[in-house]
Amino acid sequence: MLSDAAEMPAITAEKRQHGRYFTIANPFGHPAFADWAAACQLASHEVLEPFAGENSLITHLQGMGLARYFTAYDIDPAGPAVRYRDTLADFPAGFDICITNPPWLAKNSATVRARPFPQTEYDDLYKLALELCLTHCCWVAALVPESFIRSGLFHDRLSDFISVRQRLFADTAHPVGLALFGPPDRQQPPDFRLWSGNQSLGTGKACRPAGCQTSPAAGPKLCLMIRRVIWG
Repeated sequence: MLSDAAEMPAITAEKRQHGRYFTIANPFGHPAFADWAAACQLASHEVLEPFAGENSLITHLQGMGLARYFTAYDIDPAGPAVRYRDTLADFPAGFDICITNPPWLAKNSATVRARPFPQTEYDDLYKLALELCLTHCCWVAALVPESFIRSGLFHDRLSDFISVRQRLFADTAHPVGLALFGPPDRQQPPDFRLWSGNQSLGTGKACRPAGCQTSPAAGPKLCLMIRRVIWG
């Protein structure tokens, strides 16, 4: 906790430079997350948090009776239960379930701020982090920018995408999504489900502009919401 409000701009700028934003609210009280947690038997399995910061996601989960067993890492640990590890360079193996808030840092922003950025095909650090999570873990739940849904990345394993309506970060009002992924060898539904808060918007394909225009179930207000969530 800050003792001097004048320190806030400097701390916020430092977090922004490194793409580090800590969650202040619980994003997991959602029926889609409950389905995902039941499918991966979250209550009885160990959870990996590879970009843990101060470990707030694990704290939120434990408040729900989940994540009793966990391993948390961060390149700059900010909590007593978090171990040091550069997980972008050395991602831990041996975990089936990963729940995380990966670093968000666009390559152009890193260049402007003279921050190091890894050699990668991706234009944002969270995409590289998400690829590592999906490569090493069967079940992944990740807080990502809402714009992820327009990237087309990793949709083959995506079961649900939730546009989070509550404010999760004290340092930024950037729109946030909770992306839920299943194992690569699990029979996935033909398309992922899309949500705005607890309101179901249908499936990803049905919510594309053509689907929205032709679906008899989609009224004008719902179409506007769909276009905002998916197409910006």
